[in-house]
Amino acid sequence: MRFGASRIAGRVLLLLGLLGASHDAIARQLGTPPAPSPAAQSSDATLLASMAGEYEAGSVTIVVSAQPDGTLTLLMPGQPLYHLQQQVGLHYFIKELPAFAVEFSRDASGTVTQMQVIQPPPQQNFVAVRKKKQ
Repeated sequence: MRFGASRIAGRVLLLLGLLGASHDAIARQLGTPPAPSPAAQSSDATLLASMAGEYEAGSVTIVVSAQPDGTLTLLMPGQPLYHLQQQVGLHYFIKELPAFAVEFSRDASGTVTQMQVIQPPPQQNFVAVRKKKQ
C-alpha cells in the first residue's frame, strides 16, 4: 500500500513530536528552515537596513528597500520592482531574473558602501556606489 508524501510527512511530524523533538528539529528533518528566533529576526532586520538605500551607477539611481516581510527589493528606473533572495552572506539573486545577482560590499568599518550587479554574458557587471545620506 502506498502512502502520499503529505500523509507520510504528517506521520513523521507526529512521531517526532511524540518523541519530544523541538519544532526546529522537526523542521530540519523535513528539510524546511526552522522559524527564526526573535534575536535572529532583529539581526536580520539590522542586516537588511544596512543594505537599504540609494546607489548610483553613472547617472542611474538604484533604490534598495528593506520590506516588512524581511526581504529586500531593488528598483531600477524603467524596470519593474525586483525581489532579492539571499544566497550567502551579502550575495543575493534577483528572484525574477535568476541569472542576475547583486553583491553588497562593506568598507573596513563594516558600512555597506557599494553593490555590484552581476549579469550574464554578453552583458557586463557594474558597480553602484551608495549615495551619502544628506
